[in-house]
Amino acid sequence: MENITNLTNKDYSSYVTQAQTSNLTNQIKKSTSSEATNEEMLAACKEFEAYFTEQVFKAMQKMVPESEDGSSS
Repeated sequence: MENITNLTNKDYSSYVTQAQTSNLTNQIKKSTSSEATNEEMLAACKEFEAYFTEQVFKAMQKMVPESEDGSSS
């Protein structure tokens, strides 16, 4: 595993996103939808929804202009 102690906030965010994406990909590869139980499918949907929502909020934050004092408006 990579050493994440010296990462900036942006780097850490990218690292976490890559780890989440990798985790979701591994879960998809491990089973097919025909073999999954309803509980497993619901858990996968909830995890994807959380990931998607996080990405939407990150994109929205990038769109908020910063004021002259450095804080977001």
